[in-house]
Amino acid sequence: MDSLRILGKVWVVRWAEPSPILHAHHGHVDYRAQEIVVSQAQHPDQQLDTLLHEALHALDHTLKLELSEAQVHALAGGLLALMRDNPELTARLGGFEVEDAD
Repeated sequence: MDSLRILGKVWVVRWAEPSPILHAHHGHVDYRAQEIVVSQAQHPDQQLDTLLHEALHALDHTLKLELSEAQVHALAGGLLALMRDNPELTARLGGFEVEDAD
């Protein structure tokens, strides 16, 4: 996955090796560049959790929700568990089509 569409904006997803920008973190969001960086130095399951976590930060920033880090962490884990425990929901959401208002 090279990008995510978040509230009508395209965010670049970059899978990165550990670096000073990531230091002790698993991921990072650059709001100005609309880029989500995920460290590859973690288990693939954790990479998905990190991607969702950072995408939630992008949503939070865009919607000005002012979620705490604990709230973002809990939401990411909870949503990932919901999607994994209910593959039929994930499949149905993947096939969801938005109708035009016209």
